[in-house]
Amino acid sequence: MDFKTTKYFIENQLDYLPESFDEECIPKEILIHDLNSISDESAIKLFKREKPRNWKTLCNLYGDDPLNLWKKCIILKKIKNEEMKSFLNYLLNTNKPYDEKDLKGLVVDSEGLVDLKEFIHYKIIHKIKNKYCICLPIRNHRFYEQVNWSFFNFKNDNNTKIRIRLDPLIKYPRFTMSFELISGKILNWDELCEVEEDVPVLCEDYNENLITQIYWKRRGEEFHFFCEELPAYEECELLNSRYYHAIFNTNLKKITHFDASTKIYTNEELLQRRSMKIWDKNCKRFINYYKIYKIDGKIDTDIFTIMVTSYFVGNEDVKDYFKKLSK
Repeated sequence: MDFKTTKYFIENQLDYLPESFDEECIPKEILIHDLNSISDESAIKLFKREKPRNWKTLCNLYGDDPLNLWKKCIILKKIKNEEMKSFLNYLLNTNKPYDEKDLKGLVVDSEGLVDLKEFIHYKIIHKIKNKYCICLPIRNHRFYEQVNWSFFNFKNDNNTKIRIRLDPLIKYPRFTMSFELISGKILNWDELCEVEEDVPVLCEDYNENLITQIYWKRRGEEFHFFCEELPAYEECELLNSRYYHAIFNTNLKKITHFDASTKIYTNEELLQRRSMKIWDKNCKRFINYYKIYKIDGKIDTDIFTIMVTSYFVGNEDVKDYFKKLSK
């Protein structure tokens, strides 16, 4: 079913919606039209198959007629699905948002990243201070704000170079400041320095059907860290993962580089990838790979821990893995 709300949302490049329905950014007449286009019978049938786990909470929160609220949830899900399709297609097939007029003259490197400090200065000069935001592979505010918060660790660091990808779809992002603070012990990096062999790790969330693979590869005086969260398989044309890479210098006991990315798979490719390990050579043949941000410098390991767990917010395997390595 096609909705006018979905078309309006995508065409106006609106910020992705939070988990619960928010009507403020949708014109009332468009929303009413779409609500009336969903028959009560079809909505009830769908509810029996896809009743949300937090349904009672939603009902208590919004105090709306249950059937009307459920129809809003149907529209919300459609918006989310179409927004993700547009996001992935933009990454694959366009140069957005760098082809926008107000970004003309902004220096973009060959990986589609911009220098964060230069971009902040550029926004002030061109009076687009509250426009555009970092591109992230999972479309929800908790993830977006957690990653943004993690960058504050570099606020007074003039020696670290940070490069980020701008979101191809969203303009004028909204801020709710609802992120969860990361806590926990820091990794025992001293022990890692003594390890001479590669360190593979495999985790699987059986409730969400997520697979998380972590790999430390020894290369001389350095350890390269690789981590990928593979999504559950769905009958979707395209699906994407969260991916992370870092370099730990065992002599300096500092992180000298790390970058966050997303990898885009067809559903067939995802099935193949889920049967592999991140350290398998065949994994390199999946080429649809897009960097989200990149940071170079001499970074303390505690800051790196915050950064990587922020990028994988909601993934308990990554969080637990770092806790288990702590002393």
